[in-house]
Amino acid sequence: MADPRLPDYNVAVAALLDWPPVIKMQFPAVGMRFYPLRASLARLQQVCDDYLNFAAEGAARPPVYFKPAAPFVLLQTVNYDRLEIDKIGWLVQHEAIFSIPLEWYRREGDHLVFVDWAMTYPFIYLDHPISIWIGREMYGWPKVPVRVPRLFPLVNPPDPHGRVAFNLATHSARSPGASEPFRPFLEIRQSPAAFMPWPSRVEDWCAWLPRAMQSSLTAASAWVDTLAGARPWNYLAKPPRPNDPYDAMIQRGTGYLSKWLPELWTNYGPGAPAGNQAFTPSPFMRNNIVLKQFRDAHDPDSACYQSLVKSEIGVDHVLGGGLLFNPLSADLSGGVSIRLHGLPNQPVADTLGLELADAAADGDHSVVTLKPVCPFWWDLDLTYGNAETIAWRAKTTQWSTTIAPGPAAPRRDDYVTVGSGALEELAGPSQYPDFIMRVMPLRAREAVLAKLCRDHLDNSMYRFTPTSPYVLMVADQFKNLAAASDPAARWADSEVIFAIAADCTELRARSAPARPVILPLLGFVGSEWNAISDREVYGRFSLASSFVAPPAALMGDLTPHPRHDLHNLFFIRTSICPTLDENEQTRRWTVLGLAAGAGAARASTQSLAPWLKQLGLGQIATARQYESVALKQFRDATRADRACYQALVSLKRRFSAPPKSGWIGQTLRVSLFDFDTMNLVKTLGLIAAPPIAGPDGRPHHLIEPVKPFWVSGAITQDRGDNLCWRAGAMDWQRA
Repeated sequence: MADPRLPDYNVAVAALLDWPPVIKMQFPAVGMRFYPLRASLARLQQVCDDYLNFAAEGAARPPVYFKPAAPFVLLQTVNYDRLEIDKIGWLVQHEAIFSIPLEWYRREGDHLVFVDWAMTYPFIYLDHPISIWIGREMYGWPKVPVRVPRLFPLVNPPDPHGRVAFNLATHSARSPGASEPFRPFLEIRQSPAAFMPWPSRVEDWCAWLPRAMQSSLTAASAWVDTLAGARPWNYLAKPPRPNDPYDAMIQRGTGYLSKWLPELWTNYGPGAPAGNQAFTPSPFMRNNIVLKQFRDAHDPDSACYQSLVKSEIGVDHVLGGGLLFNPLSADLSGGVSIRLHGLPNQPVADTLGLELADAAADGDHSVVTLKPVCPFWWDLDLTYGNAETIAWRAKTTQWSTTIAPGPAAPRRDDYVTVGSGALEELAGPSQYPDFIMRVMPLRAREAVLAKLCRDHLDNSMYRFTPTSPYVLMVADQFKNLAAASDPAARWADSEVIFAIAADCTELRARSAPARPVILPLLGFVGSEWNAISDREVYGRFSLASSFVAPPAALMGDLTPHPRHDLHNLFFIRTSICPTLDENEQTRRWTVLGLAAGAGAARASTQSLAPWLKQLGLGQIATARQYESVALKQFRDATRADRACYQALVSLKRRFSAPPKSGWIGQTLRVSLFDFDTMNLVKTLGLIAAPPIAGPDGRPHHLIEPVKPFWVSGAITQDRGDNLCWRAGAMDWQRA
């Protein structure tokens, strides 16, 4: 799908969206630990059938087929001290991955033709929001957020006294102002006693040799069982046949071994220096296969777009490596114990059929203990970025292997719920029993707002015209949210959204009057699940952020320091690269602050209705509802500056009863910080005084909102409506 006819990815709302056509990532000195885990071959085949093969669809299946290559799952923990992304910046992250080695086949009629070995990654956990966003949207990696406590080091060689932990992001039901909570999920420990020293005395050798022979026989027996489950003897026992997939498999394996054996000797043989030899990546690194999919806004149990994406990891240098077990010990686990919590949305052990060493209950879920087989570690210089779409389909087409859409297929494509990332989004209908929005209108230049509407949203079917010279800074808070996609749970969060009120005109229905809508352009939300739901279901570009309370003033207001009449309410910090210089670190920066002070309260008898009408929000007062329209879009896996899918998504919210409302009777001041990658004042055309330097030297603008107000009440959010959409090289389609 790297064809010039793909539509451009729209970057009008922020420079941080303007990526180069080809994304190149450098991963220097990556620390990787590998923990092979025994698993049920039948369960792994079921994962392949559901996640990649679409086996239940019969003739409508994609033109490829995948089998598990062995009864094993590979748990990897990965430490990136500097993950460099060309023209975007660099970041630090940690990752835990459960992957399945695959046999990759191509369908030719009723026959399967072996292509190569590959690896798929149904469960991935990491701790950087930008990496989660890029990985999910562009490549389809099913990434979800975790936190890695700093006291658990991930350096190599591992400290046998240390442990590694990954805590999974959950959610709050009643605390919209609290940080996103995390709970224990994955913990890896290694017993120091598992590292057996070599004997130094003759009598020790006499006692040690029988144990070593017994351990070797035990290890050999375990590997025979493993290889029997992986079926290599079946391949060799078959007589040669033309075009037989097993013959092709053996030939391909022989080719890899002829390259690897000399490199293994060079890198790990006696006297081998580390880091001076590039290592040929295995097909399990070069062929990374994942399902890229996104929920349809109107029917969230179905997919608006699905594709199978192959991406490549390259090995530049092998810096070091070693075993995490004693090969002459009977304990092939190296004393490693892996505790995995079976949380409802992350049923890793059950889905993959992992062999359990122990299981116990922990409150509302189970905790299992896993023992790896022959764990090891590597330190590598890696590259990443080459990717291609093997096959794709939209919701009205069959699978296609080219940029052109497949034949028409008026059917419903089920959204696949296998894997870590499939259940992160919330989708409607949704109920907000306790919702409050504080609206702070900011003066803006009408010409800039009109151009932003043209560049970001206008297409051949719809046109948008701003209705007032204001940008609406909307601060939302809600708790006890109930969503149809997860009806048993309740959710809470805080949001700040920059939006424009506009009239929406349908060009092909000129007799229909324009209708008032709100255009959410950029949002900052307090939880990763909220950011993912906004971006992937409804098309609202939101960044997972932290709402930070200001530090205590202490003596900061005492003479000789000036006393401030305004006090800071909160700051928003979010992960961005501050400049377009790739040597800058992508980390959390303060992008916005809100301060308040005592002011003359407005007369309570003054009605909000005229002001709402002037802003283009009159429907809140007259019809107790409002509609928003956003651009939903996803990047092509090969060309980062092109879109594989775009849609205009309408979302309606209705107050269950006449909402409460009132003026905000305080003086407010908004601080907006300038970044090359996200300059809200310039992009939104805000009218502001020249920037001033903040405490850290970062320039920021001070803006006073005009006649701010609040609205609260119970809200019902409908399912979204796709006003129009397109995928691949398709023209705009009506929903």
